[in-house]
Amino acid sequence: MSQDTQIYRLSEGESLSQAVVHTLAHVRGVEPTNLDVRLFDAVDPDALDDLFAPADGASERSGSVAFEIAGCRIEIHGTSRVLVTPSEDARSAPEITA
Repeated sequence: MSQDTQIYRLSEGESLSQAVVHTLAHVRGVEPTNLDVRLFDAVDPDALDDLFAPADGASERSGSVAFEIAGCRIEIHGTSRVLVTPSEDARSAPEITA
């Protein structure tokens, strides 16, 4: 993990897509409303939230997703942690593991 990586832990009631936008904005040094990209340009926010929504009475889901947007690598681990790392090498294909 790069020393530039920002780790964000979700607060109660916050969606993963909101957490990604807020963390990306923090790393880029702007307000979320001033980002020059939209999360939808890299991943469907509703699908992202649905992918990690609790199922079968469980409070959390496991798995991870990684994708690149705005020169940053976004990694989501389970339903509680978002990592954003500025990256020189943006990969074009998203990774999904369950």
